[in-house]
Amino acid sequence: MQPFTLFGAFYILHNIFSSSTEAYRHHRQVLTGTQPGVCRYGRRLECCYGWMKNTKGQCEAQCEHGCKHGECVGPNKCKCFPGYTGKTCNQDLNECGLKPRPCEHRCMNTHGSYKCYCLNGYMLMSDGSCANSRTCSLAHCQYGCEEVEGEIRCLCPSAGLQLGQDERTCVGKLPFSR
Repeated sequence: MQPFTLFGAFYILHNIFSSSTEAYRHHRQVLTGTQPGVCRYGRRLECCYGWMKNTKGQCEAQCEHGCKHGECVGPNKCKCFPGYTGKTCNQDLNECGLKPRPCEHRCMNTHGSYKCYCLNGYMLMSDGSCANSRTCSLAHCQYGCEEVEGEIRCLCPSAGLQLGQDERTCVGKLPFSR
């Protein structure tokens, strides 16, 4: 029987921890950095946890609850399209409540977007600002107007309204009938 030495104890402990670390290292995922969602498991390259191979053989992120108005960019992580928010991009973003406001005078939130309107006597510009317009004030629009290809057109502030016969005031849309 060999005498027990400090060196012998170190040698035994080193071998125990080295082999368990090696076994742990063999089974854990290590990102490869060459392709998103690809991990190295020992010598094997496979999709990381939360990713699956698509029909093209590439690893694709999986979002358990989907991304209604966006795309899945990581395991259960959505990147929302403009105008939407929330963990699964299922909520409309109210752009009218943002700072700075996107519209100078009036802002109407719509599903996934917004619309700007100007007070009577002003004309809507492409950047959402309102310019004083004698032409617009002469048109006597109920909710302001915009210039389209040199022609003044009155506006209505919601999808449920449309221009009336006078082309200046807004009236409720009639339900579709056959």
